[in-house]
Amino acid sequence: MAWQSRFDDFAFVDTSSKPKNAWQGENVPGSRPQKQPFSNCSDRHRGGWQAHSHDGGSFSSNGTNKNPDANGIKHIRICDLTTETSFVSIIGLIISKEGPKSIFSKKGTGTERHLVSFTLRDDPTAFINITCWGGQDYATRLSDQFKVGDVVEVKGAQVQAKSKNPSDEKFKPWTPSSFCLNLGENHGELNFYYGLDAENFSSLLRVPTRASNDFYTLEDIQANGMNLHTEHINIFALVKKVWPVRALTTKTGKHITKVDVVLCDETCSAFQLTLWGCFVNLTDDWKPLQTVLFAADVRITYSDFHSGMVACTDSKTVFTVDPDTLEAQMLSEFGRSQFSDTMNHDSVSVLESVTKDPEISSITNVLMVREVKKLQKDLLYSNGQCSYGVVYAFLSHFDIDADNRNIVRLACSKCHKSVNANGRCLCRAQDCSGNQLSAEPPSVLEFNVTVSLTDESGSLEWCYVAPAAIEQLLECSASEFQAADDSRKTRLKWQYLFERMKGVVKISGSNSAKSGKSFVRVMALEKIPHSEVLSGRYSAS
Repeated sequence: MAWQSRFDDFAFVDTSSKPKNAWQGENVPGSRPQKQPFSNCSDRHRGGWQAHSHDGGSFSSNGTNKNPDANGIKHIRICDLTTETSFVSIIGLIISKEGPKSIFSKKGTGTERHLVSFTLRDDPTAFINITCWGGQDYATRLSDQFKVGDVVEVKGAQVQAKSKNPSDEKFKPWTPSSFCLNLGENHGELNFYYGLDAENFSSLLRVPTRASNDFYTLEDIQANGMNLHTEHINIFALVKKVWPVRALTTKTGKHITKVDVVLCDETCSAFQLTLWGCFVNLTDDWKPLQTVLFAADVRITYSDFHSGMVACTDSKTVFTVDPDTLEAQMLSEFGRSQFSDTMNHDSVSVLESVTKDPEISSITNVLMVREVKKLQKDLLYSNGQCSYGVVYAFLSHFDIDADNRNIVRLACSKCHKSVNANGRCLCRAQDCSGNQLSAEPPSVLEFNVTVSLTDESGSLEWCYVAPAAIEQLLECSASEFQAADDSRKTRLKWQYLFERMKGVVKISGSNSAKSGKSFVRVMALEKIPHSEVLSGRYSAS
């Protein structure tokens, strides 16, 4: 049954108090002090955003435009709303959306009504919630038509004072305004705004809805533990991994989507955030180790499955993606350094996916160690370029019997990236089978060995050896090696340590042209028989 534009169910509160001028968010026990409170309405943001009157009109003291637009409609700024205002027209940027959903009348009539909610912003410190009521088709159409980042014009919305009952606001995003707006299917309009000043609102999407220093680090969340269970807090972190979207059906038959996102910051390498419903679409443009998030009012719970604290979105949550703050710039720089550091032997397969290696038998160019090192320097900023060669040298480091190193590791069977101790494979390949969120991702045991090769010109230290090359050299699989006792491992080591070896090496530049890193990987490694007569450059040693 469609709603007939009656607002009988709304409990109006007639108050003459002015909108509160300071930070009024809920204080979580142990949260950080609010050093940068929002004022009621400002004309400037420290990032340089300048408030403008809409359609070129200037604002009068009563909050309306002196000059109406071409249709004769007068717009009001959010911060100029008063208790004397009944119906208004506002232009603003959508910074959050929730719904559509349905509720039943509080009067017990059994009437079902449908709604979709938006949070509009027209100033760095002024934003307000608007609820659009109507039939199911109306709510669905609005939800499909409008998204976060759209500039819209609201016409004829009813102004309502916020309820003094805190429980009435616990399912809505926090706003500094003392009012909220209501729009009906047959009363008022919500349209896209295409005025000349529409672009002025775009920068508002990068201004956090809370003070930029009001957040928990991921380490703080884990340290507080159960003290934060079911609390709403702010998180400031870097996107590390976006899992594939999953479609679920609830017990009531409702279809819903979710996506799990792995976050990190300078204090914690992995923390899970789950996004539900409308929030899922926001992740389409999120990039690992590049996208910075300020997530206001995410819900924290303890997860038995993860044996720790996790976060999820709900109707109060508001995301600011890549906020225009100093803190975000610092975290972004941290992400760039992390991206460079992860291009090590654990992610060599990523480089291989970019550059297809030639057949090992076709690599015949003989190199001295000093020549390999020169190539490393030449490829520092090569953005993924590679060079290949053959090195004849002594195996000067082959510590496969060490107790303090993981010679064998569990890796994704498709991308060969390490699987975490909790059984989760954080793979960068979007189509990787290890991306499936399951307790037992497809994985295999493989060697994780580094060696040093030395000739008369120098040493190549800590070179990662391809797992297949180690299997061929030792003539045993990773699982067989893991099951062997220490004495057998030691015997295997001394069969090759300080022996003359032939190594086929790949010298790779990082995929990031700014990282200044290069890597040496041993693609094949074999022992040279003593009876073989060495020729060429190796005979000089």
